[in-house]
Amino acid sequence: MRFFRPGGNLTGWRRFGFEVAIIVIGVGIALVANQWATRAVQIKETRQALDAVETDLIKLLAFASERMAIEPCRVEQVEFIAGRLKAGEGEWIPRMPDGLQAPGGPMILQTPVRTPIRNLSAESWKALLASETALYMDRGKFIELSAIFDVAVEIRDLQTQALVLKGRLAHLGMPGPMDADARRDAYALLGEYAAIEGLITVHASQMMQSLTSFDYQYDGRLPFSAPDEIDSDLFGAVNRRVYGDCVDISKFQPMADQVEAVYGVKIDLSEAESDAP
Repeated sequence: MRFFRPGGNLTGWRRFGFEVAIIVIGVGIALVANQWATRAVQIKETRQALDAVETDLIKLLAFASERMAIEPCRVEQVEFIAGRLKAGEGEWIPRMPDGLQAPGGPMILQTPVRTPIRNLSAESWKALLASETALYMDRGKFIELSAIFDVAVEIRDLQTQALVLKGRLAHLGMPGPMDADARRDAYALLGEYAAIEGLITVHASQMMQSLTSFDYQYDGRLPFSAPDEIDSDLFGAVNRRVYGDCVDISKFQPMADQVEAVYGVKIDLSEAESDAP
């Protein structure tokens, strides 16, 4: 204990300086500890925010997979209707291409054109931007995520435009006389609709490329419970029942790979092929 004895014998300015030094050291230790604690909280909040964001990314990947899978059906629909409008038949009789005769079920509208409409959520990304978490993110990842969700919002807006045009094309689902002017108007509407749907497909393709190359950090976990068994029906057979045999089920492979990475459940898309009607 001799080491501490001189401190007790200090007087005047020496004693004052010694006490100030002790206080400074204590404050320094407290500041370092506070920084460590703050950093730990920041890391936890960032991880939680990214968990939510990555959950939405999986949903976007599911949409992109579905969109690419039904692309042959969309093209077939437009070409079939365009061909009939140009043929100049005096009496319009609603018909669907042979590959699109699937009834689709009670929740599917029997319209001349049929494409999926999905609610693409960007709420987790908006919440992250509104918090301080964005300040601590890697700049490259921030730019990458921002681009993905910007595309998602753009697709959501385009879906709304396409839905309006579907409604304006609904008269093609009713039989009746159709003169040349009515055919030209319908053809113009169909062209506008096809352009918007084509743009959605381009965006979905670009989004899929970004989503499949994204460096996910969840390490086999997501903030919701995995089902005991994930049926391959989710990735294809349902779409076959809605759109027919034109669905390219192989386009669901990126989504199947991601489910396997997250849940450890291997999806055999060949089952969806064999189960399709």
